[in-house]
Amino acid sequence: MVNKRVKAFEKKYQIGISRTSVGRRAKLIMKDNIAQRKEAWGAIAEAMPVAIAIASSGEGTTLYENELFRETFGLTKENSMDRSPSELYYNPSQYEELIEELRREGSVGGREVRLLRADGSQFWATVSMRTANVCAETVIISSFADISQSKSVTDAYHRQAVALENIFKNIFENIYDAVVITDMQGRVEDWNSAAKRMFGYSRAEVLGKSQEILHPDSQAESLTKKIIESIKVNGRWVGEINFIRKDGSAGVCETTVVPMLDRGGKMVGTIAVNRDISEQKRSQAAENRLLESIQLRARLQEAVAYLGQEALMGARLSVLMDKAARLLASSLNVELSNILELQPGNHAFFVRSGVGWQEGIVGRATLSAHNSQAGYTLRVNEPVFVKDLRVETRFSGTPLLHNHRVVSGLSVQIPNIGFSTGKLTETKGLKGELQAAESKEPWGVLSVHTTDYRN
Repeated sequence: MVNKRVKAFEKKYQIGISRTSVGRRAKLIMKDNIAQRKEAWGAIAEAMPVAIAIASSGEGTTLYENELFRETFGLTKENSMDRSPSELYYNPSQYEELIEELRREGSVGGREVRLLRADGSQFWATVSMRTANVCAETVIISSFADISQSKSVTDAYHRQAVALENIFKNIFENIYDAVVITDMQGRVEDWNSAAKRMFGYSRAEVLGKSQEILHPDSQAESLTKKIIESIKVNGRWVGEINFIRKDGSAGVCETTVVPMLDRGGKMVGTIAVNRDISEQKRSQAAENRLLESIQLRARLQEAVAYLGQEALMGARLSVLMDKAARLLASSLNVELSNILELQPGNHAFFVRSGVGWQEGIVGRATLSAHNSQAGYTLRVNEPVFVKDLRVETRFSGTPLLHNHRVVSGLSVQIPNIGFSTGKLTETKGLKGELQAAESKEPWGVLSVHTTDYRN
């Protein structure tokens, strides 16, 4: 048995040993070589500023551990060499995986592993491995760096990040307002449940698509550009936006847009918070119309009272008509008004009074009653409202209206209550009251016109 060991030793270290002096000389040489190897390993290990362990590559037994290694694992010189390297790992199979990687790749660098101290406590460390040839023997040199503290901080940050992400997701999905996240090209990157309720599209339908699908074609491109420029200057954009739902209906939202930044502070997209104010706008518009109606009625009542007072004071009919035309245009906030007197034969109107017309029209011009707004008003015997004269089909506008670029207008009949040229015809009733001598034929038409679209 001794002879076999000596032969193996001679072959490995190329040391010639006489067979006649096998016993004592072999033992002395082996002890001397082991001491030399330990000294070499120690010189390497103790010079390193990290925990070092040296193990044989064949049997895997621990050959040397430096002082930092023993401090890291809570070992003493007496018990540090008693365990195999795999026993240092919380999961021993992980050591086998590292050895396999070492054989395959030639080295292992900075792998995070969970290790065990001598007292059984666990800690995190990075381990690096490589092979080396020391005193003609191939060994595995493993270095360990305790990262428990940094790992704890990292884990705390990770838990905090996860918690914040969960909070954000909870807010994102349950907030009342529609939140839309887009990239710098205006493509949708995320979309919460409120956005689906507000715009009608599901998240899957809009991801990767331009948000221009939500806005009228006339304003989509310019709106995106305006918002981006405002964010670059002011850090945000706040305003009202007209939008179109999936079903084609229109709405209005109050929107706040803020930048989405990367870790370097570069703007990579936008976050828009939208609140639907369509119903509020409709209510406000209805209130405004009611208020305008009340104010208009009050102005018209004041105008009628004023004209009535002027008539009782003996004002001439032509003067009253001129004042009526001016008061009507002012009360209704329009540019044009006129009083048209129906001529005998009912084929034409004389422009008796008016406001806003070109010079030479009022008091001089005669207009045809055929296929005109005034003639149509006589025929239907009711007020006629024109939203847009340019597309009107009930009659054609007269050249006078087109020349003045009229768009919207309103006309009503003026009944014949005994008007004659320049004066009122009055009759006395049985009790002496002032009464109008009415006629079945209308006297003319009162109309107002504007160059703006009125609904």
